[in-house]
Amino acid sequence: MNSENALSEQHRVWEEWAQADPLWAILSDPERKGGKWDLGEFFRSGEVDIDKVLAELAARDLHPAHHRCLDFGCGVGRLTQAMARTFDRCDGVDISETMVSLARKYNRHGVECQYHVNIEPDLAIFESNAFDFIFSTIVLQHNPPDSAERYIEEFCRILAPGGVAVFDMTASLNVKNLPENSHRAQLVITSPVKALRPGAKASVDVTATNISGIDWPAGCWLSAGNHWRSTDDGAVAIQDDGRVAIHEGLAAGRSISLRLEITAPQTPGSYALSVDLVEEQVSWFADLGSAPTAIDVVVRPPDSRMMASLRSLRRAKPAEQEPAPFSMNGLPRDQVESAVARARCSVADVMPVISGGFHWDGYRYFVTKA
Repeated sequence: MNSENALSEQHRVWEEWAQADPLWAILSDPERKGGKWDLGEFFRSGEVDIDKVLAELAARDLHPAHHRCLDFGCGVGRLTQAMARTFDRCDGVDISETMVSLARKYNRHGVECQYHVNIEPDLAIFESNAFDFIFSTIVLQHNPPDSAERYIEEFCRILAPGGVAVFDMTASLNVKNLPENSHRAQLVITSPVKALRPGAKASVDVTATNISGIDWPAGCWLSAGNHWRSTDDGAVAIQDDGRVAIHEGLAAGRSISLRLEITAPQTPGSYALSVDLVEEQVSWFADLGSAPTAIDVVVRPPDSRMMASLRSLRRAKPAEQEPAPFSMNGLPRDQVESAVARARCSVADVMPVISGGFHWDGYRYFVTKA
């Protein structure tokens, strides 16, 4: 996929998430998925993040003017609104029309905050030397690498002399492989689910014990997941359903408690809920000889009144599917620093960050313009 098509696909995905679950799409706390973010708490988290980055600037003796700032990838304005406490004029830019529409709705600072839609691979909507401060976090990593590099060069172009741009960018995927012959686990479902409605979501508690005799190191791409099988013939009804990551590794003989979020099949019937461990992009443990665990679950059709209600809902609105996941990309540190140098700016400092997630190496760059 070329960069133009990749950017178009990114626009489509973010627009779908903006309509489905905008706050969680911006700040993906697992406990807040499904519209569970409190709006006040969500915006207060932006104030915490901006206070933190301003303190980071002061610690580095970086003191940009407070006339105008840019929030790149503003979403619904979580950080833009917080910036407005310090800067005279704040601009937010986002690839999603729905996000920008919501940002304007939630704006508490009138004309001091302006929001813009930008689906272009540049920031030509802004003049050169316009911003004293530019901030972007948990955004560039979702862009195609060449687009991210281009936006970094654009930050430098629109940064005012004496200004500072601060942005986070993932560099590379950092994943350790499980040692050979260590794919052995004992799994126990400790909170069985006996019956569910079609498509219903539920939580299942699972205890996983490393019985391989070999330590699983932290940093492996290890998860617990589940499949659904028909109890009639053992056929797989759903190959992959829930996932819960095991980030911290697990010593030989030790156990860990996990909570797996599952979704029942849409077709009523009797199923086996099979739970196993998986080394992502390598193998399910069962394929290497380990024994998964399973419980029987009945997926029951709704009663007649509920069925009538569901039919009415389906006539009014088609069933919604969760949008596609966000893409993740990396740009090596030397490539970022070269882009900054080409754009005639300087990297004042670099610090490691984990904004891309546990398995990604990433950095926060502090860029200045003489």
